[in-house]
Amino acid sequence: MFVKARSGSEPISILDHERRVLEHLPVGIGPAVRGWCRSPMDEVAILALEDLSMNRWPPPWSTESIDQTIDLLNRIAAVDLAIDAMPRLVDIGTNLGNWTTIAADPAPFLAVSLRSARWLGRVLPSLLEMEFGECLSGEQLTHFDVRSDNICFGRRGPMLVDWEDSCLGNSRIDLLSWLPSLRMEGGPEPWLLAPDAELALVAFLAGYWSSQAGLAEPAGVLGLRSLQRAQASVVLDWLDICLSTS
Repeated sequence: MFVKARSGSEPISILDHERRVLEHLPVGIGPAVRGWCRSPMDEVAILALEDLSMNRWPPPWSTESIDQTIDLLNRIAAVDLAIDAMPRLVDIGTNLGNWTTIAADPAPFLAVSLRSARWLGRVLPSLLEMEFGECLSGEQLTHFDVRSDNICFGRRGPMLVDWEDSCLGNSRIDLLSWLPSLRMEGGPEPWLLAPDAELALVAFLAGYWSSQAGLAEPAGVLGLRSLQRAQASVVLDWLDICLSTS
């Protein structure tokens, strides 16, 4: 078994949310729940899950494994999850860093040389006019943390782990947010796998990663900003393509 433990009211509530989602998922989409224990005063909670350590964890990626993952994301979006009070992607997403953050203080973004001040001055007005709440809204199940270390392949095909951020919204965000990291791991350019990507969703992702890329490294999370800079680099190229054809 794989065991996750949390202490404190908020971390335990997040873990309990993951448990509830996993218990309602169809077989094969997420790890099976093997046990759950929560102390009365929220000192600690323990979630026991099936052991997936013998599964294959990418990279590397093949055309087949990419296609299987895309199919998995489509199946997740079609799940009718009978859970009350699910978080909403629109509430989560509109509270993340974005182009408004960069407009208020462009120095961190410009300091990492992802784009020039001239580029920012040219595209920022149109990006600030976009209504991201509308493109994030929806009623589909969304994992909202799709990346290779949360994907494994077993006899039944791919499976997603770590459902703590799951919510209801526009599930297209799962595919589009995964593609930049897939590209970083040797996969195709994202615009080749999603040629019909919505400009607003690509702009949302670019705004989030770009707003984080130049910030100081958070305590205890080494390498996060370099990863976000790499993701921003890929999605900014994607954004340029979307802007040029819009």
